Amino acid sequence: MRNCTCGCCAGAGSRTQPTPPTANPPGLPGLRLRVGTHPTFLTAMLDRLAAADLPGVAGLTTRAPDDPAIALCDAWAAVADVLTFYQERIGNEGYLRTATEARSVHELTQLVGYRPRPGVAAGTHLSFTLEAGHTEVIPAGTKVQSLPGPGELAQAYETSAPLSALAAANRLPVRTTRPQLITVDNVGFLPELWLDGIATRLRVNDLLLIRVEGHIEGSEDVRYEPRRVSAVEEDVEHLRTRVALAGGYEPEPPAWQQVGDLEQLVDLFTTRPEDEAPDVPPPGKASADSRLRLAELLHPELAGALHTAWAGSTVTGPPTVEVYALRVAAPLFGHNAPRKPTYKDARPEPMEKWLDWDEQEGASASRSKRLPLPETPGAIYLDSPYQDIRSGTLAVVAVSKTGQQSSRRNAPDEETFTVLGSDPDTPLTADLMARSAYGLANRATRITLGADGEWPVPKTMDDLRRITVHAAPELLPLADLPITEPVQGGVLELAGLIDGLESGRLLVVSGERTDLPGVAGVTASELAQVAEVRQGTAARHIQSLGITASEEGEKNHSFLLLEQPLTHRYRRDTVTVHGNVVHATHGETRTEVLGSGDASLAHQRFTLRSGPLTYVSAPTPTGVESTLQLTVDAVRWPERPWFLGLGPDDRGYVTETDEHAGTSLIFPDGTSGRRLPTGSENIRARYRTGIGRSGNTGTGRITLLATKPLGVRDVVNPLPATGGTDPERPDQARVGAPLPLKTLDRLVSLSDYADFARAFAGVGKAAADRLADGRGGLIAVTVTGVDGALLLPDSDVIGNLRTALRRFGDPAVRIRVLPAERLVISVGARVRLLPDYQWASVAPVLRAALSDAFGPVRRDLAQNLVLSEVVAVLQAVPGVHSCRDLRLASVPPGEPVPPDAHPGPWLPALGARRTDDVLHPAQQLCTAVELPELLDLKEDVA
Repeated sequence: MRNCTCGCCAGAGSRTQPTPPTANPPGLPGLRLRVGTHPTFLTAMLDRLAAADLPGVAGLTTRAPDDPAIALCDAWAAVADVLTFYQERIGNEGYLRTATEARSVHELTQLVGYRPRPGVAAGTHLSFTLEAGHTEVIPAGTKVQSLPGPGELAQAYETSAPLSALAAANRLPVRTTRPQLITVDNVGFLPELWLDGIATRLRVNDLLLIRVEGHIEGSEDVRYEPRRVSAVEEDVEHLRTRVALAGGYEPEPPAWQQVGDLEQLVDLFTTRPEDEAPDVPPPGKASADSRLRLAELLHPELAGALHTAWAGSTVTGPPTVEVYALRVAAPLFGHNAPRKPTYKDARPEPMEKWLDWDEQEGASASRSKRLPLPETPGAIYLDSPYQDIRSGTLAVVAVSKTGQQSSRRNAPDEETFTVLGSDPDTPLTADLMARSAYGLANRATRITLGADGEWPVPKTMDDLRRITVHAAPELLPLADLPITEPVQGGVLELAGLIDGLESGRLLVVSGERTDLPGVAGVTASELAQVAEVRQGTAARHIQSLGITASEEGEKNHSFLLLEQPLTHRYRRDTVTVHGNVVHATHGETRTEVLGSGDASLAHQRFTLRSGPLTYVSAPTPTGVESTLQLTVDAVRWPERPWFLGLGPDDRGYVTETDEHAGTSLIFPDGTSGRRLPTGSENIRARYRTGIGRSGNTGTGRITLLATKPLGVRDVVNPLPATGGTDPERPDQARVGAPLPLKTLDRLVSLSDYADFARAFAGVGKAAADRLADGRGGLIAVTVTGVDGALLLPDSDVIGNLRTALRRFGDPAVRIRVLPAERLVISVGARVRLLPDYQWASVAPVLRAALSDAFGPVRRDLAQNLVLSEVVAVLQAVPGVHSCRDLRLASVPPGEPVPPDAHPGPWLPALGARRTDDVLHPAQQLCTAVELPELLDLKEDVA
């Protein structure tokens, strides 16, 4: 039989066609349930034809494929192949982990009562601008639209609540200046002055005369203080000039000037930590204008006038301060007189021995340095005629003890000043005259003092040459003092007194950040909420804390105490505060008649004509709330998760969403829930359409008013619209379905908080950490958005998640919800390819593999990165032979250029932690598709 070539004599097992494996080790993406394929089935049947236990077919020795018997076996092998193919796929659809069809995942998750998340509408905050003089209530549901970019569609948004808008609150002015506090006590050591305008014509070493009226030891007093100019800086943008005064120094600042300290102090007494902040503003903290409103209520004829008068009133009269620039600086007559020569033996002596002299009658030259000079206490003679010096004005006699004008403070050992003409009863007079003295003859200016006038009369020529007379004063108007402290903390000090502000009002604060060392020009915006409004002065507020403070010259203005301190510090002159702010969500409202009820029908069904139905973020176990409102015969019917447990008289309906985003409403059968009553077009629905990532719009893009309320000029979104997520995909539902079963809407253990947050709509990944802070500890929950999106601290998702965690968790546990801190991975490697593979073709595949394996969707929070993971991904790409010189690094937030990568076995990703009383969220290590240069892959040609 060895020479037989029929192929049927060897019997069973002669053929070696391999059988597909059916073992299923852990970790496979799908079950292997196929017991055979066409070749294995055909081989098995042909083997059986030669089996000894089947003598009836022993005569069938042909194996030709065109033989009818062999063709029949081939046909049944094809049938078995088809059956096992679908058997394997159907078998995989019976398990949540291996199911690939959306319907299979939906049916499997329904077995445990899970409904795929329907998506979340994006949320933002809108800032309305009113026409001057208007005070309007902008109703809830006011519709606005985004300005679409290339290839985009305009998205509709609607306000979530009514807004009491004020024209005065369009842009609340943050206080940038305050009155200069110049008193008789501090005028001698002021370091600087701020003058109005930029045309002061001041130069370094000019002399200013500051006149201050004030109180000294309970009595009225006027003080004159001459001060030298050491520097002049013009602020062209604000039309003011900074004048630095020589020798000034900063004393202990008045308490009312310590804005930063004020904010911190007020924070301690008025601001709660974020984890203890209420969901709504506390009652009883209304506007601080209560006294004015009561007065206007009792006296309607004064409405509006009282507030204007209060806003313009000065708390205490400021001291009268006048600053004069002395435009003329003149030496005394004779300062340039030559010295008198002396002789010895009829020969002139050296010049250094010559003496000063004068021509007084009876005087003669000698070696004495105390020669009498022709100067008198009642008059001063200047070296030239000065037309600008007028009678009745002020003058200052400056005596330099060094022979030169001081460039520093008028210290007693350098320069002394005498003010002339300060007594109005004895004014000085000025006239032009001719004078001859000291061997000189010239026209001069004579300043005649009053009866009580005194000046330091020179005794010698040295004294005369050290004296300069400053006169011709010109009044320079003062400007307010710029406030240089950044805007920060829990208090906003406004530039004026704003009427109508109340607690609970939302604000958006924008400006340039100053809390980034070495980085300038970074702008940010954040949401804030007013906890209390106070009117008055800064000094009055900190006086209530037991601190002495001065409020001289201050006017009443508004202070906004915030529910939470600002997250960032802002440069004051760049800050913009939007005061007419209201929350808005993506979607457009529609109203329609669904049809007529029929009490004879069970499970009556209606379908909404438009879709997709809008779901907004809410503090519920699922994280969303439907916008569908249904009325039957003008009676509201609530939506139910299911009919189970409903009685015959319980109203309700359930919704069902198909694969085309259409929503159907199903009503009860009369046993588990009440049937619809019979009526004509008695079923009406009001709902909104629009959902998903299309609503995530950038800052400043929502600017179109679809409905324009009276008095509204324009609208803008100072914060981006975020949080919009598409309906849940099957792969997301596969992960999310088991999470509600772990918590059952009750939060007990630490993992419950993470699982609850992960199941919350709009959250992609979550981690929970228990931290100690000296107050009993807290739980820090860190979250990211769906598909790796980063959430903003002010987003609806984070705010509603925080509320839901408090509502369904232990009320004694303090909660903080934080957006994740993302660290971008930088990878470097030299990759060697197999022969016949081109680097230009393989390199993009390598980068795509790294981006997919280590993208934000794949990496968990606080998940370390091990170097072997990178090697495994690179080696799995077809064409890769080996890789070497691997380098890993993580790029912290805010660093545009990655640091040098160093070889290392792993990169750490930290969980939530507290350092220096600052709470940091958990970190996420991942690649960034926007920064392909961080994947530094090079071909290894060695």
